[in-house]
Amino acid sequence: SFGLSGVPVKDEEQYRTLRYYPDGTAELNEYRGPLYVRFTNTSTGRSVVRNLSGYGYFRFGDGTGVVAQGLFLQNGGISVKAGNQGYPSGYYIEHGQVLVTDNGQGSRVIHVIHATLENLCRTLGS
Repeated sequence: SFGLSGVPVKDEEQYRTLRYYPDGTAELNEYRGPLYVRFTNTSTGRSVVRNLSGYGYFRFGDGTGVVAQGLFLQNGGISVKAGNQGYPSGYYIEHGQVLVTDNGQGSRVIHVIHATLENLCRTLGS
């Protein structure tokens, strides 16, 4: 119900493409390294800095550039839009191991393997 902005305060992430589609677009990327982001509720100005540093993999949809699957092995941020059918909407900060998948109908499902989740919309909205 409010605008949320995220601005990196430390961004030393690295990524490499492990697999490509026949048209040359990335299919599977590996990510690692430090990333700290200041998230701000654009209505109130309230902000927090969160550690998204870690290690993980993103698999992209065929030629779309949209993340179809994400595996976070340490920390990360996950956006879930309003109307999503696989998980409540919000912007989640995860610490631990999480698999994010598409349910086949355009909605994200968060499978918590061993992690804690913080919904920044709750944190910054209160």
